[in-house]
Amino acid sequence: MSAIMSDLATTVYEGLALLHPPGSGDVLEVRIPIGRTVTHSGYFNDLEQAAAAVEAAEKYRASIYATLNPVRPDLLSRAKNRIQERARETTCDADIVRRCRLLLDIDPERAGVIPSTEDELRAALERRDQTVKWLAGFGWPRPVLGMSGNGGRADYAIDLPNDKASGALVGAVLKALAHIHDDSAVKVDTTVANASRIAKVFGTLAIKGAATADRPYRRAEIEEVPDRIEVVTFEQLQAVAALAPAKRKCLTAVAATMDRERLLTRARAYLAKLPASVEGNHGDPQLFKAACYLRDFGLEQGDALTLLAEYNARSVPPWSDRDLEAKIDHAWKYAKGTAGAKAAEDRPGWTPANSTATAATGAPDVSSAGQTKGSPLMGSPMPWTWRSRAGGSRRREFLTRLTTLCRYSGS
Repeated sequence: MSAIMSDLATTVYEGLALLHPPGSGDVLEVRIPIGRTVTHSGYFNDLEQAAAAVEAAEKYRASIYATLNPVRPDLLSRAKNRIQERARETTCDADIVRRCRLLLDIDPERAGVIPSTEDELRAALERRDQTVKWLAGFGWPRPVLGMSGNGGRADYAIDLPNDKASGALVGAVLKALAHIHDDSAVKVDTTVANASRIAKVFGTLAIKGAATADRPYRRAEIEEVPDRIEVVTFEQLQAVAALAPAKRKCLTAVAATMDRERLLTRARAYLAKLPASVEGNHGDPQLFKAACYLRDFGLEQGDALTLLAEYNARSVPPWSDRDLEAKIDHAWKYAKGTAGAKAAEDRPGWTPANSTATAATGAPDVSSAGQTKGSPLMGSPMPWTWRSRAGGSRRREFLTRLTTLCRYSGS
């Protein structure tokens, strides 16, 4: 490390070196999300240049993150040892070479994306220490301890391939910790299990919301580094993962027994009918609604995230991977109604189930009498209506469909 680096660059260098040791050959991404619409990003295999770039990036007045796990070396070609403004591509899970870090991110519950108070921060740090002590009872080695700016953080060394089984194992570990250590005031973040997870760069400001006297911006800090960083073994990970709560069974018998591929096909068709999430036009609730629908189909969260990413391709502008994961997590935690309820409804979206004309032309199937098959005029249920959570929405949908019926029947 150069002797002429500033104090900030030195702290950044030391933090990055804990994740990506000098001489390891690791390539990492530094990422600076600016709101929802802009992301600056760069790839580094030189930690001194990375530290200098992070220090210069403070001018953006935004939180600065780095990948926990090493990325494919060829990604250096996107922006080698520099920050590219308005980057078009960032790291995805498939770009990760190997899982080398497990992040415990323990935050206080707050009213939205805002800084924490001193009391909230203290509670999160205490919960982190309790969790680390509890894990030591399973033989886990001492991790790197840090403060993320608003909560507590612990970085454990692991050594796993980047595959589906490893992702499930890490996810189960976090779910077990949340199940045992969460309460109404402090939570273990279970959304950080993905391989391409980014975390706050030590030494940089955590900028969320607006800073106030009792909720200030703080710099992420390294608090404790063990004399020797040891790897959590596969067996130690399994011992904790085994304590994760059993997956909640879908309460709808149809969803519990239905073929997974059929469920995915139906859910994908349903999303295709939803309006896109457009900024300035209720885009945030629209994305959350899409996530809730995926839960209603009784999908696993991993499958739901894949479909939501497909839906996100139509968003203007597209949401980040972190936003999508948060929406899925919130849908599973807070959505009302029975999980899997839509699996019992034999209709992929809003297309009438018994109308071949609709599938082919988009128009209802009109009989020779000028009436739509399956319509109320024929004395049978209207197949394209469905139950909704709000009676008003149900009535509006009925009137919309009735107007369509009249238009195609020549009324």
